[in-house]
Amino acid sequence: MMDDEDLTRLLSAAPRDEREPKLTAEQEVANANVMTRLRRESAAALQLRIESKEFLPLCEFSEALKISVQSIDDAVMDGRMFAISDPAGEEFYPAFYADRSLSRDQLETVAKALVGVPATSKFHFFTSKSTFLGETPLEALVQGRLEDVLTAAAGFRQR
Repeated sequence: MMDDEDLTRLLSAAPRDEREPKLTAEQEVANANVMTRLRRESAAALQLRIESKEFLPLCEFSEALKISVQSIDDAVMDGRMFAISDPAGEEFYPAFYADRSLSRDQLETVAKALVGVPATSKFHFFTSKSTFLGETPLEALVQGRLEDVLTAAAGFRQR
């Protein structure tokens, strides 16, 4: 049987898991401050998008699409639509669903292909230029490139 000294030596010689370095109290405070700042910046950016009507509250979204709140809830539950919550928990919906130059059926098909992807990432996917597409997925959908957008969505989802 090992005595305490032998056990201490054995444990001291054991390899340590370097993936989880211990943080000092100062580092933990600094990390918390960075996270607080990032949350504030994210909330401010979302607020600007809400004010510019890139995102709509549920009642305006329902009116813009001319569909019931229940239909929207069903589409969200089915993954065909998505919403982003503000810091207070209110949900806002991407206004591009109400853009008449886009097919809502195609938007819903693409959104469903992105099931499991966070809502903010879905919005980024739809509105950011894709190297594969050479334009944003929204622009590609206006051009009738649904299959290309679905291919891009599959690649995006795998990341």
